[in-house]
Amino acid sequence: MKSLWQRLRNSNGLRETVALYAVHGATYFLPLLVIPFVARVLGPEQWGWLSIFQSFALYASMLIEYGFGLSGTRDVARLHGDAEGRAQVLADVTAAKLILLASLSIPISGLWLAAPLFQEHGRLFAAALFFAVAQGASLVWYLQGAGQAARIAKAEVVSRSVATALVFVCLRQPDQGWMLLFFNGLAATASVVIGLVQIRRETPLLAPTWAGGIRALRMGLSMFFFRSAVSLFTLGNAFILGLFVAPQFVGFYSGAERIAKGFLGLMQPLAQSLYAQLNRQGSSPELDPQRLGRLSIALLTGVGAVLGAVIWIGAPLFVSILLGPGFEASIPALRIFALLPWLVGMGTALGMNWMLPLGMDRQFNFVIAGAGVLNVVLASLLAPGLQHIGMCIAVAASEAFVVVGCFSYLRFRRMDPFVRSQSHGSTPESIESVL
Repeated sequence: MKSLWQRLRNSNGLRETVALYAVHGATYFLPLLVIPFVARVLGPEQWGWLSIFQSFALYASMLIEYGFGLSGTRDVARLHGDAEGRAQVLADVTAAKLILLASLSIPISGLWLAAPLFQEHGRLFAAALFFAVAQGASLVWYLQGAGQAARIAKAEVVSRSVATALVFVCLRQPDQGWMLLFFNGLAATASVVIGLVQIRRETPLLAPTWAGGIRALRMGLSMFFFRSAVSLFTLGNAFILGLFVAPQFVGFYSGAERIAKGFLGLMQPLAQSLYAQLNRQGSSPELDPQRLGRLSIALLTGVGAVLGAVIWIGAPLFVSILLGPGFEASIPALRIFALLPWLVGMGTALGMNWMLPLGMDRQFNFVIAGAGVLNVVLASLLAPGLQHIGMCIAVAASEAFVVVGCFSYLRFRRMDPFVRSQSHGSTPESIESVL
């Protein structure tokens, strides 16, 4: 812990971590503040409909984002002293997102025409699309890779705070849940505009090109597979659950999930900062990547265990305060989710902060894809009988699969992060030399 603190303090890492916590807090914790108000205005059924469409929006946003939050951050971080190179990456990623957005317009139009559900909830559908596009266009990935996340933090906090205030002022009826998505879409749009202005001050903005977009799509393909697989058991569970049960059960599940994600969010900025540090300075003789990787495992796992205990003990209180009457069925769901901080912390440390910096993208994607498939299969088997509890069990089992899969593969390759020096395959190279 002392070594990790000194490493972050002596570089830009500490400031970047604090900035990412500010951004993450604005994105996740400010909306968490409105949960008591929104849950009581909407009720379990309308809350369930909102959750279904929000999951749909997150799926669409993920397709537009394409995993550039990892691959783009890594590319920009490796061009730390090359402003022109970073500008080219930004132009290529922008072109790729425009291509993806145009490609999505056809299936989304077909979905609107073919599914009466979307036509019956037209405002929710339109607000979800707006939120998806705005969120997918986020520039936090670039600023994080360039070590400039602090520059966007203030804009994120201000814009998300305004969106939160608008929800309190405008939301009055159970059928107005679309406002939550619309106002957060406005906040994301404002953040993108401010981010472009800040980037332009020191980096030339190049025009996106078709060739550059295709190049970025190819370079980020492995991370897209990773994000797509992750989305099967993180982003769209409310949407998946809505295929099997009535909306009120989706509401019970979504309420517990939002509370759990609020706690999980406490770990994400630190994990992102460590990921950027490992990729930005992995070739620096001043950095011991193996030691930093082990420290990230210890830190994220320890924090996850503490957060899990807090969730388990406080589940009845959290549900009573944040969700209110009518959501008592969310308590056992939240207690199952108490496993997630520890599992996600370990899985993130082994995968994103150990396997990815070692270049094991394909192997990590294979584990994540297996977890995503497992989540869908278990949900289809358990949800019809156990409703929202079955979905919770499926999610926890999928996260456990990630931990076991990553650790088993590293042990098989004799690259166990808990062993200080091992050979890589049949060669005597240490992990430091591989890095």
